[in-house]
Amino acid sequence: MYMTKDVQTVSPETSMHEAIAKMVRHKIRRLVVLSTEGRIIGIVSEGDIAKNYPSNVNPFSAAGPESIPGAKDVRGILSKNVITISQNQPLEEAAKVMADYHVGGLPVEHDNKLVGIITESDIFRAFVRILSSEEGTARITFGLSENENILSFLIELVKKHNVKLLSFLNYQSQGRNFGVAKISGRQIQGFVDELWDSGHSVENVLRK
Repeated sequence: MYMTKDVQTVSPETSMHEAIAKMVRHKIRRLVVLSTEGRIIGIVSEGDIAKNYPSNVNPFSAAGPESIPGAKDVRGILSKNVITISQNQPLEEAAKVMADYHVGGLPVEHDNKLVGIITESDIFRAFVRILSSEEGTARITFGLSENENILSFLIELVKKHNVKLLSFLNYQSQGRNFGVAKISGRQIQGFVDELWDSGHSVENVLRK
């Protein structure tokens, strides 16, 4: 749902100049390196390329690539330990893998074939879309007790106050559990008041 399907790829024999030109042209920071059989064998990133030029040269500037004659191909600089993810994995799993391995993008595979790439920017846009508030909505962040079955409670609450539950997610921070519910309707305040009365600490309410 959120990956980029049009993946820019290169072969191991692609020159540094060519790889740089492709990154600049498509405004991207990494290229997937494929074998002739279409198998993922590595990734080459802006950082990989920059490390192979003198510190006073910006290889991504207009004159940069031409300033070093006879630049190598990407075979000698690509990162071979490629971490991939299945297209059926949830978005938060991709975010967790990126954070755990300190990488900014993951090739996405299906049946051992490259079908896309998901990057930090893709995940950022996805969470903005999920959490952003539209006119007439409210985003409520509240505390949760451990192992609480909050969804059944929220469903009863939205029915009672005739509001719509647009989205819900939960997370942990500093040892505490939180829920974030996005709702719309005329009786938002009644929903919030009952949430308080039920024993949940409402941390903030953002209305639009």
